[in-house]
Amino acid sequence: MKHLDKLIPMVLGLALLASCADNDALGYSVSQPDSTANLNYLKQYDVLKSYVDRTTNPNFKLGTGVSVSEFEAQGMPYRLASTNFDELTPRSEMTHGAVVETDGSLDTTMVAKFLSSAQSAEMSVYGHTLCWHSAQNGIYLNKQLEPTAIITGAGDLASAYCFKATNGKLVNPWECQAIFNFPSPPAVTPGKTYELEFMVKGSVEGTVPVSTFSDWNGSDFNSAINVTTSWNKVTTTNVMKDGITALKSLIFHLGHFVGTIYIDDLKFYEVDSKGNVINKNLNTDNWNFNDAAVTASSWIKFGWSSGTFTEYGVSKAGEGYEAGITYVDKTDAEKKAIVDGELERWIKGMMGTCKSYIHAWDIVSEPMDDADPTQLKTGKNIEKQPDDAFYWQDYLGKDYAVKAITYARKYGNSDDKLFISDYGLEAKDDKKLDGLLNYVKYVESKGVTVDGISTEMNLEMDTVNIDAITNMFKKLAATGKLIRITQLDLGIGSGILTGNVTDAQYRAQADMYQAIIKAYFDNVPAAQRYGITLWYPLDQITGSSWHSGEPIGLWTQSYDRKRAYGSFANGLAGKELFSSDK
Repeated sequence: MKHLDKLIPMVLGLALLASCADNDALGYSVSQPDSTANLNYLKQYDVLKSYVDRTTNPNFKLGTGVSVSEFEAQGMPYRLASTNFDELTPRSEMTHGAVVETDGSLDTTMVAKFLSSAQSAEMSVYGHTLCWHSAQNGIYLNKQLEPTAIITGAGDLASAYCFKATNGKLVNPWECQAIFNFPSPPAVTPGKTYELEFMVKGSVEGTVPVSTFSDWNGSDFNSAINVTTSWNKVTTTNVMKDGITALKSLIFHLGHFVGTIYIDDLKFYEVDSKGNVINKNLNTDNWNFNDAAVTASSWIKFGWSSGTFTEYGVSKAGEGYEAGITYVDKTDAEKKAIVDGELERWIKGMMGTCKSYIHAWDIVSEPMDDADPTQLKTGKNIEKQPDDAFYWQDYLGKDYAVKAITYARKYGNSDDKLFISDYGLEAKDDKKLDGLLNYVKYVESKGVTVDGISTEMNLEMDTVNIDAITNMFKKLAATGKLIRITQLDLGIGSGILTGNVTDAQYRAQADMYQAIIKAYFDNVPAAQRYGITLWYPLDQITGSSWHSGEPIGLWTQSYDRKRAYGSFANGLAGKELFSSDK
């Protein structure tokens, strides 16, 4: 659910363009090509929300996903949303990653402003989302779990810098290189043996080959260095090659090391045949990397794939190794207590800002594992987690949803409706659906209440199956809980982009939208119908991170109604409202 919320009106072709009714109603006017006359029937439709029977469906909200910045601008996206829908769901701006700052504080200024704007537009807001593994401030959260620094001598955390680099992709070792240029190249003698010694640790374990380099002349050290997840002193030796009398650089081949590496306290010695150090450290300038400016200028990227580095250069103060500081790993119990406290603080802060206006939330999103839906998702097997990921369940265990619900009840409103959501529930094999239903039962066995279940339906025409969707709604309804489509969009599939879609494909898409809405109303009793949210109302622009260039919406990028608009309205009304040219 990571999205690029940039919408740029554009003129589309025959199969895309529909009625100009919404352009007129929303104060945005364009001419209608004669070739779209077969879509004139769409002019007869009213706004979408007018087709919801409020008497029969008192709890039902017709919603849409929004970009907060676009809604705040009160342009076309604002007018489209406020005219056609009852409810708004910010796609990303209310997530942990968007609100929690680098120091852990919560900046809810934008959230509060958005809620005020929604209230002025007389639209409700659905909370998205309080406990999710994605769109989190993983950098801050993981920082809280790092080893505790205990000062045992003269160590100074304020100046404890080191070299830090993160390689995000597996390539050949020589394709992704970190080159250390000695600030003062040490004098060396060809044929003599030299020892390289430094402190190193990584976010993952691995090995890193090291080479000398001077005027395109050099050789490998006799062994690759072993990297562990704790600071460790490593040494390796090299017989200086002919022609090198002043060693200019060292090359660290990081192509096979996918993760973050920290290097500090780099020393270089001449040794005798028995490995005994003959003279003092030859790396005399900034050997401990505590001068951040010199360190930054000493390291350069090299290699065909050096673009795989996602960070490179000087670490933050306190991340380097200091001899007078002992780093003690936190116990599992300590980590659990820290994560528990962070979850409570986050939910408390959001409720403090939102409880006066928001009364429904996705409290937990996407808990079930894709490969084995009987189990929770985990990040433990991901070698390099992205900075915006954090798996709360890896520290709090199976009860993480119980804790999230407990805190939401404690700090929210007594009448808040709390939903657990997931995607893939409409799969033919029922495995994800059954896994989620069993997890909801488990959560409630711990003494908390789950008010509803949300299904994330980001679908494609080439894989969607209406029978499986009908089965899903029947099984969800059998729980007796509130049922909500928390995200709905429908692509043509097979990567087909807007410019290549035929009118026949648009007809099929429209029919499927109507079938999905009908399946919801036919199989979910009225008292359990909590709403449907159209995740993106417009077709997507090229370059969007969500279905880039695909026609998933009910409107084109020019704000013209598509066949899908009429069929969506028919589904809400429960009947064929106006005749098309079908």
